[in-house]
Amino acid sequence: MLELQKTVRATDLAIAAGRRRQSPRTGFVHVFHGDAAASDTIPIFENACFALALFSEKKAETVLEGRDLILRLLEFQTAEGNFPTYLHDFPRAYDGLMGLKVAPVLLRLLRDYGSVLGVDAKQKIETALAKILAFSETRRLPPIWEHRYRVLRSEVPAPLDTSRFSPADWWDYVVARQFLETPCCLAVHPELGVFVGGTSGEEQEGLEPAPQCIEYLATESFTPRLLKDHVRQLQLALIKEVETGVCGEIEGWHSVHTTDSSLMAAHTADASMEHAFRFLWAGTTVHSLVVPTGSWVYRDNTLFLDLAPPAEVSRNDLFEVALYTDASPETTLLVNGVRATVFSLGQEVSIVTPQRTVSVKIELVHGDGVFCGHLFRGNRPCQTSLSGPFAHAAFDWKIALRTLRRQGACQLRVCIA
Repeated sequence: MLELQKTVRATDLAIAAGRRRQSPRTGFVHVFHGDAAASDTIPIFENACFALALFSEKKAETVLEGRDLILRLLEFQTAEGNFPTYLHDFPRAYDGLMGLKVAPVLLRLLRDYGSVLGVDAKQKIETALAKILAFSETRRLPPIWEHRYRVLRSEVPAPLDTSRFSPADWWDYVVARQFLETPCCLAVHPELGVFVGGTSGEEQEGLEPAPQCIEYLATESFTPRLLKDHVRQLQLALIKEVETGVCGEIEGWHSVHTTDSSLMAAHTADASMEHAFRFLWAGTTVHSLVVPTGSWVYRDNTLFLDLAPPAEVSRNDLFEVALYTDASPETTLLVNGVRATVFSLGQEVSIVTPQRTVSVKIELVHGDGVFCGHLFRGNRPCQTSLSGPFAHAAFDWKIALRTLRRQGACQLRVCIA
């Protein structure tokens, strides 16, 4: 099975994802970003990526199909040089960055496949790219898109701080960086195949972390999680390769990475982070234990939480501590070694999987209060699979602590081992 996985290329996944979503009537890929089940909209960007993937097959029939597709898409470029998000929006373009999203596809076509485009197609692509750059020149761009704009103009851009990049930021960054050098990303665990950088923009899809584009290019081999069909695979033709290596340290984070696990804890959490603590480990699925961002401080391998006086808290149901772990069929939760649904301070909650057991213990460090712990099914805040048949599904176990009575401020510590 491993040998089979190694033979699969990123572009193979991109073509397969496109074929699954390609309409036999229109020839376009049909995708709606708001609902995976919808199939009546035609996005410009995903279709451009699919056209590039078809060129990468280097077969006469797929090259001709890709050229026809990209030329059809260019007909929907607006007068000022931008593109609509969906074909039916034309001539309205609501996303001012759409042109810069499509531009790397056009530049790759000119650089890598110029000899097979034909004179007419090549001229049309060059004209479209020039119009995109002219449109972007008049706009105030976010740093990562200013970086892309400069690269597309063959200029040397100002360096960017990647320490707080989300997975999507990393992808947008390396898509542009490839035109200067082979890009490097050390924020993906090479064995787990999971993004292990900062937790900004983190997503959970069902029982596992949502697949991110950068993971496909920066992992040693495609794990079963990455081999599953996903709409993001359409973008994989955008980049030829990414240099990988050992996961590096990130400023403001404590990190420990082994061959089958990854721990990330923020020294000081802020609102831009999805989680203040994240532990991932290998199993039949990628298991995770996370602590959503709050007033957490991490020191001496322990999480500390300061609780405000009750008078300053407006909620009635005071679940002030919450940890989430995936409710995989192979996951069992125990309290002091036995099955239970409640626990007290000082008791050990064990997350048992065939590969590893993770223990959680919550203790009162300062203050006076009475607390009750609960174990129940729920969803972490960044869960994305809550539509269609999964609208009311619960993919996580929630390890929560409720305040029954408290006087003044308190401090809790959460020991995770």
